[in-house]
Amino acid sequence: MRYTGVTRSSSNKHPDSNMQSMEFKLRSMNSHIEQLLNTQTFLKLDFGRHKFIIYEKKQQFTEDLDMVKLQLSELVEHLKQIGNDKNGEGGQSRPEEVLNRSGEEGSSGGQSCIWGRGGPSSRGGRGSSPRNQLDTGIYRNQLRILNQLKSKSIQVTVQYSERENQLGIGQRIPAKTETT
Repeated sequence: MRYTGVTRSSSNKHPDSNMQSMEFKLRSMNSHIEQLLNTQTFLKLDFGRHKFIIYEKKQQFTEDLDMVKLQLSELVEHLKQIGNDKNGEGGQSRPEEVLNRSGEEGSSGGQSCIWGRGGPSSRGGRGSSPRNQLDTGIYRNQLRILNQLKSKSIQVTVQYSERENQLGIGQRIPAKTETT
């Protein structure tokens, strides 16, 4: 058998074609591997960021819960004091300090806004009793505390949502692709 130049040149082109095809497949696989590595790196960073955010929020919620517990215990103490005063078990008929209308603490010895509001009522021209006014003042104080707790809860929720938006939580950033 004799090989001609044409046969040799065709047989030489065929291995080059296979080699180019293999190189193309290898570049394609390398590109896919690089994309996967980029995605893996992104996910690791994203996971670390979410882990930090969760830890930060856990700390914030723990602090807020401690504050709520403290304010709730103060509220319970006020309610116990009111109950004791109504049953005549308390040493005083009223607390030493009450809140006036502006929310500032004042001495109960003077005439505050709460004590000075007792005008005529539907009870036959008699003004409301100082005892009822005191209970109303304490109730308002407790209501103010509850409103503060509610606004603090809303504020924490809004801050958390704003922080999520700043950090792009829930938004997936596509991996950087490189074309060859």
